[in-house]
Amino acid sequence: MSAPLRPAGERPLVSLVMPAWRPQREWLREAVASCLAQRDCAIELIVVDNGNPTPVADMLADVVDARLRFVRIPHGGVSRARNLGMAEARGMYLRFIDCDDVVDPDSTRRMLDLSIDDLTVAYGATEYCDVTLTPYKTVTCTLEGVIPAEALTEFTVTLPSLLFPRRAVDLAGSWDEDMTICEDWDFVQRVLEHARVRGETRVASRYRRHATSAVGTATIDLADRSAARVIDKYVDRHPEQRRSPHVRRAYAIRLVSAGDRYLRIGDRRAAVTRFVAAGRMDAVYTVRAVSGIIARELRSRLTRGRPRPQPPVNA
Repeated sequence: MSAPLRPAGERPLVSLVMPAWRPQREWLREAVASCLAQRDCAIELIVVDNGNPTPVADMLADVVDARLRFVRIPHGGVSRARNLGMAEARGMYLRFIDCDDVVDPDSTRRMLDLSIDDLTVAYGATEYCDVTLTPYKTVTCTLEGVIPAEALTEFTVTLPSLLFPRRAVDLAGSWDEDMTICEDWDFVQRVLEHARVRGETRVASRYRRHATSAVGTATIDLADRSAARVIDKYVDRHPEQRRSPHVRRAYAIRLVSAGDRYLRIGDRRAAVTRFVAAGRMDAVYTVRAVSGIIARELRSRLTRGRPRPQPPVNA
């Protein structure tokens, strides 16, 4: 990483790192505009062009701002792009933004206020939105302090809603470039093994869900193996916790999630196999989670079986 900079005044520089691979032009422009609109704080925005056929700098040629920098690299995974962005970053704090999301204009300043030292990760809430950025749910978290065990199963904060002190990132190390999904879970988990957290329930970012997102396009098997990799790496770092309740629950959550996705595509045998395996890891969680899945499936069947209302017949 470059040497951190502290600008004149009290507030440290925050480096916003945004990887971009085949971005939709309007979504990219919205994401960049929201970063440059951050208020009452000093920021730099590093857009990492991940080998796009059309250079991202050309797509944003009319955006003139001294705080905006472009780094163009040969195409690789998103983790490699974030690592290159971190290497270019000059800030004492880092925030990772996706090129299809939008961040609240006051969120960086608020999280700076929450981060009381160089080992305190700050966070806010996430507003989940459809492709038009119309919100459909808000996800909050209330965890505070040193939470490495709880983070494995209960830390529900998305990456753009987090602010990382540089020291905590240095202690955690670089992004795992072999991972294409769950890489953010792995990175955050490693950071939180060195830092404490402080948060708030105000929205920090608006997360756009769409069919071409990494999670949306991942195969069930890849998603399952990636989640298992995160947990396995945690156990490798903390072998004494291999049979601990939070590790067993993490494995159960991963298996139930895979089973649910198999059930959605009609593969009941694969779903049941994973539900049974999850039950062996954490019976209480699995019974509760699978009961909810079954209730959802029953409601869906009942809805499909109801006749659709017919329009009134004119007299």
